[in-house]
Amino acid sequence: ILKNINQFVSTIELKNRTSLYLNEKLSESESIDVEFKNYFFPFKPFQEEEIKEQICGMLNSKGGRIYIGINDEKIVKGILINYKQRDLVRNKIVNSTYEFFPSCRTKKIEVFFLPVKNFNTEAYRPSLFVIKIIVHQGETTRLYSLTSKKGYNAMIRLPGQVATLSAQEIEDEIIKR
Repeated sequence: ILKNINQFVSTIELKNRTSLYLNEKLSESESIDVEFKNYFFPFKPFQEEEIKEQICGMLNSKGGRIYIGINDEKIVKGILINYKQRDLVRNKIVNSTYEFFPSCRTKKIEVFFLPVKNFNTEAYRPSLFVIKIIVHQGETTRLYSLTSKKGYNAMIRLPGQVATLSAQEIEDEIIKR
């Protein structure tokens, strides 16, 4: 039965899914516009930083989607968060973009919570979600940076990862734009 469900749900593109199944193996892999993170809430500071870096990299590329609650093996694990925590997560992610230059607060970032179901019963797991962050492409005439104690760091998305641009790469990217 598990194989049949995987075959059925794999016909629906991940970006169009409105729910997922616990322990489902996804057919879509990480790519230049898809990133999976298997975090727990509350996020650790380094995880929050990684999310911001991914967002920055996607803004400087063609946009993309970050899924929190899916591991690197493409298995849906979900993240336990209640109703109040969902608001906290959404606000934390959107407000983290205050640290971006230029600003992109609400125009470029959307946060959704995809409920996670059991395979065999089709019942939703209480408070179990995959967080889906949609990052729209940034303005092509701008290069987005993440401010830190060390200054500004511009990132760009590569297949399955984000890279911090060197000074030469920043100059090349600005000239290209």
